[in-house]
Amino acid sequence: MPRSNLLLPPENLVEGYVCIALRGPQALGPCQDGQDGFSWGADSPCDSTLEEYVMRAVKQTRRHYHIHSERIFLAGFCEGATLAYRLGLTYPEKFGGVVSLNGTMPRKNSPLFRLPELRRLRVLIGHGIANPVVPLSLARRDFRLLYTAGLPVKLTTYPTTHRVHSDMLRDVDRWLQRVIEMDE
Repeated sequence: MPRSNLLLPPENLVEGYVCIALRGPQALGPCQDGQDGFSWGADSPCDSTLEEYVMRAVKQTRRHYHIHSERIFLAGFCEGATLAYRLGLTYPEKFGGVVSLNGTMPRKNSPLFRLPELRRLRVLIGHGIANPVVPLSLARRDFRLLYTAGLPVKLTTYPTTHRVHSDMLRDVDRWLQRVIEMDE
């Protein structure tokens, strides 16, 4: 079963929002920084087990912290971003938005089939300009598609490759805080 960092102690919560960041179940071994890397696998489908797992986690989080769905965001890196997109685009009423870091949107199974409901789903795309794994052109394609469809979407690029740059995390926090403030 995939792991996630869902129920953080109150002192670790950023005021105003909860992010659900899933970690893929496939261990990749140590990365360049010495930390263990994980993956969803190149062709990992969003199966019912994963959907059920995430929805249970969201329900538990909402109940425990009394948080409205508009304040629950799915965030992911690479394949995790694709899964965050897939769930956010499939169930837009259950989430406030999606954060994609060095990832790409799924193209199979009509990801924008619920277009009227999707227009309230906020999307932040953070991408490394020198990413050899997921080229910047894919992130730009996703941005254009979502923007043209009328979703509130922001794309920011970073001077990095296929990794999470510290400025990405800073910008995710700032973006989420602004989104929450606008809703209040």
